[in-house]
Amino acid sequence: MAQYYRVLRMEPLVGDDRPDARTEPAAGTAAGPDMQAAREFEGQVVERAQLEGMGRLTWESGRIARLDTASESYRIFLEPLESPAG
Repeated sequence: MAQYYRVLRMEPLVGDDRPDARTEPAAGTAAGPDMQAAREFEGQVVERAQLEGMGRLTWESGRIARLDTASESYRIFLEPLESPAG
């Protein structure tokens, strides 16, 4: 597995077994708060250890993983990189 990845896309997973406040719009907005959280890492280069430190990381393939944090779950689409510079 690569040590560095570019985060191509983060999709919030809604409907897991935990209560999920992300499905409700934030006060005064038309969209739920999940859209901002899901885009926070998109386009950034991260270390595999950084992803693993965020929660339980389950790899579906070398490019797709599920990240379960204390409060949210995401499907993450990644591009493996040989070095941090890409």
